[in-house]
Amino acid sequence: TFNFNPTSTVQWKAGQHGIFYLKSASNKIRLRSFSISSAPSENIISFTTRLQSVPLSDFKKSLKSLKKDDLITMRGPVGPLQIKGPETQYAFLATGIGITPFRSILTEMLASGAQNKVTLFFAGNKDNHFFRDELSELNSKMPNLKIKYIYYPERLTGSLVQEALEDSLLQTMFFVSGSPKMIKSYRRTLSGLGVKRSAIKSDMFFT
Repeated sequence: TFNFNPTSTVQWKAGQHGIFYLKSASNKIRLRSFSISSAPSENIISFTTRLQSVPLSDFKKSLKSLKKDDLITMRGPVGPLQIKGPETQYAFLATGIGITPFRSILTEMLASGAQNKVTLFFAGNKDNHFFRDELSELNSKMPNLKIKYIYYPERLTGSLVQEALEDSLLQTMFFVSGSPKMIKSYRRTLSGLGVKRSAIKSDMFFT
């Protein structure tokens, strides 16, 4: 997780992403899109990413070499994953690093006292259920939050979603975060349950 103090006032909604720009070793400007994993109430801009791929992209090489007080440029934030209306019920579908916008949203909901009912479906294995300690603390403080962990090789299926949401399924707004392939799969699963396209908002992650 990389934390940045804004040099000017930045306003954003929890769940949005920014476009970040860095100069590479070859003096070329590289850019990447990251969900902001911090909440507006925390007064910092943070994003969380993997640095395990080999070879690293030019952007991630530059990112890894950043030192304290180095600057990064951000455009935005933008994105559709925003909580709207206190009466709306939500389901968040995430895999691995796709949890980052939901970490931001849930942290902000706790800070603001929002009472929306939220069910988080978080698929992964024991090594990539990121922010698990923070999520457990949020769960203990938010009575309307339910977290369903799905462990590989188990998959997030339509029957699992239907069982968790029961009669509220078609009154729920779904937020989906992950790779393009994963988002396509989740959208297909939700459509098969009768969920309208307008009730599914997604934000893609590119590794």
